[in-house]
Amino acid sequence: MGLRAVSFFAIAVVSILMFHLPYREVKTAATESLNQRQMLLAKQASFGIESFFKEQRNLLRHFAHSPAFLELSKVGKDVIQEEINDHREFVKAVTIYDKKGIIKYSYPNPEKVIGKDISSQAHVKKILREHKANVSDVFNAIQGFQAVALSEPMFEDGEFVGVVAFLIDFKHIAKTYIESIQVGDDGYAWVISRDGTELYCPVPGHTGANISETSAQFPSALAMAEEMQKGHSGTTTYQYNKIRSKITETITKHAAYYPVNVFDNLWSIAVATPESEIYSEYQSFYKKMIFATVVLFAVLIFFGYTIIKDFNLQKLNKELEKRVAFEMDKRQQQEKVMLQQARFYSMGETLNTIAHQWRQPLNIIGLCVQDIEDTYRHNEITEKYIAETVDKTMKSLELLSRTIDNFSTFYTPNEQLTELNLYSFTKQIVSLLQEQFESLNINLKFDEDGTLQIRKSVFFDAKVYPDVLKQIILSCLQNSREAVQKRLRSGEISKGEIRLGILRADAEFSIVIIDNGGGIKEEVLDKVFDQYFTTKSVSIGMGLGLYISRNILEEYMNGTLSIKNYKDGAMVTIKFKDSKES
Repeated sequence: MGLRAVSFFAIAVVSILMFHLPYREVKTAATESLNQRQMLLAKQASFGIESFFKEQRNLLRHFAHSPAFLELSKVGKDVIQEEINDHREFVKAVTIYDKKGIIKYSYPNPEKVIGKDISSQAHVKKILREHKANVSDVFNAIQGFQAVALSEPMFEDGEFVGVVAFLIDFKHIAKTYIESIQVGDDGYAWVISRDGTELYCPVPGHTGANISETSAQFPSALAMAEEMQKGHSGTTTYQYNKIRSKITETITKHAAYYPVNVFDNLWSIAVATPESEIYSEYQSFYKKMIFATVVLFAVLIFFGYTIIKDFNLQKLNKELEKRVAFEMDKRQQQEKVMLQQARFYSMGETLNTIAHQWRQPLNIIGLCVQDIEDTYRHNEITEKYIAETVDKTMKSLELLSRTIDNFSTFYTPNEQLTELNLYSFTKQIVSLLQEQFESLNINLKFDEDGTLQIRKSVFFDAKVYPDVLKQIILSCLQNSREAVQKRLRSGEISKGEIRLGILRADAEFSIVIIDNGGGIKEEVLDKVFDQYFTTKSVSIGMGLGLYISRNILEEYMNGTLSIKNYKDGAMVTIKFKDSKES
């Protein structure tokens, strides 16, 4: 009897683990997905801020080399006023001071500051000493706003003669690149400087204070801040207080952080989300798990109790044991299905495509098995029949293996500059996605010029970054697919069409994607590459993706990304040059 009781408890423990482990796996996958998303948002904001300061520095450099500025002629002053008027939302003042730190000219209100000595300011001291461009720490300007000074040295005949500087409103930087970041209901971004000053934080009372003071009660938050101040990047969790309905509670947050390098200055961006938001969508699963566990325990306890209580009910106990086993098996099968569904969901487009590729050979193998059974029953099996059936089955198995090899090869990371055949590369992308798109009533076609068949072996050889090019093409195809699906659902079209082709002119290649997803409204056509631009009516997707794709293409491959309306859809053109020709 003791052995039976131990067995019942062992079954109960195993059952709990079988319910609990899938839930842990779902939570882990959700956390990883959130961390990746938050890291992407932090990187995008960092890239945007760094690009902003590079653009302003280029303008300052132009000013510093202009004789009109060196001489402070009327033309130079007019240009300063024009710069302020054109960019007043973020450039609040332009100041020129000599090599001793005495202001020679400033706009607006030059009469209030000309002749003042500002050599005691930290960033002024630095540029007067080093004669190199710099960005100051964020400070409170006398006009009553947080500001950053961007300074560029001026030289005349090789001799340092002074500095031209922009006074930039930090609120504009925060609003443009940081405030718009939101994850769920309570996820947000915040920024600290090298010394731990919170440059931006939506929590009242934090902006302008040092994180060592605002987070003194939370060692895990200070540990993350220490990594941020070193210029590191990564993901972590930390504890912090959350105030709701006048009740303060300590919660766990998941965060991703990434540095912002502005010349020799260092800031760091963190994107953090409460843990409760990550798992909210799995609460239903958790409740079902608890309910099933309670039911199972109840059955087991009842089963064990009846055995111990009355030995004369052995027959009834055996029946109950069978029922318990049946219920356990049923719930195990249900749990396997739920786990498989969660895995398929997380694998997304890749598994869907493999499923489409495998359907036909699996059907052939199934038919072969059924045919063997039927032929055997009718005593019609011959050596020729066996050979043909084995050949047909092996070809299907080879197709299954080749499909896996193709996907494994295609999705293997390759971040190095690599020479490959662009014709085969782009055609492979279409081939891998064709069946999946067809299942959505979309005809994905690779356009081939008849002359390419002869020349494709060498005509389209080029050195490129495969991962960069692949990501941009897949992103554009995904956006086109979503636009076409929208028109299919509304009944505007009966069949979706997406075409991909490749052209070459000398050392320049063009990959063109055309869809019938409705095109782009003329009033927003010029805005699709703006950062954070988005609209559901645009055929090829939201402006944020296009902004990032264009910048990556320009940075890695010195290419361009362009969009225009074409017939009843949109045309996106990816242009770049062979890197070995550059």
